[in-house]
Amino acid sequence: MIYLGGLLILGVMFYLVKQRFNKLLDTLPEPYALDPRHNRILALAHPMAFHRIEGGFANCDLPGAEDELARQLRPLLLHFFALRGTLDDAGIRAALNQSIHSRWFRIDLDALHPEDDPRDAMAFACARVTFAVRAAAMLGWLDEETHWQILRQNAQRASDCFESWRDYGESWARGRRQWVSRARADSLGFAFDETLVARWVNSPHHPWGRMPWETPPFFLPQAVSP
Repeated sequence: MIYLGGLLILGVMFYLVKQRFNKLLDTLPEPYALDPRHNRILALAHPMAFHRIEGGFANCDLPGAEDELARQLRPLLLHFFALRGTLDDAGIRAALNQSIHSRWFRIDLDALHPEDDPRDAMAFACARVTFAVRAAAMLGWLDEETHWQILRQNAQRASDCFESWRDYGESWARGRRQWVSRARADSLGFAFDETLVARWVNSPHHPWGRMPWETPPFFLPQAVSP
């Protein structure tokens, strides 16, 4: 009886703690405060953004970065975009705006090995481009219009290549594993696996569990006149 009573008490305590935790989650500030399409675009990088940036990634059109965050992001982004560390902000803006339109879709994919799975690599690249382009705009290296143009095109290739948040997330997890297993660094992200992805897509508190994957096209190429 004492044993059963103890189990009952533990069960009640667990239920109360879970209810309190869920209530706390429901009262947290909404990290995705843009329109649904822009929220969906930025959610492609959610695990990375949640890991690196405490709020301020999708809570307004173009948030700025606090000094400490800018200091942390600067070397990571310079490495990601293959820019010299000796450049000042003006030099970074000039170099990045000159190269970004012809390079963004090749970033990370140029460094694949023959044995790499291309689909997993694509998910990994889509996530990193989303984070890096958004972060570069937060640091003032890209203007708002340019960064949204690239992010829309990047979101479109993700939608074309993957069928759901789970499909995308599991491919990203495998893509990161194959990337770091061959001595390639991922200083922007962190390790997660397919089990964690399954938990995220089934949680009403995670953007991958709340946001629909299927959306109208993010980017429609303009017809070329004959």
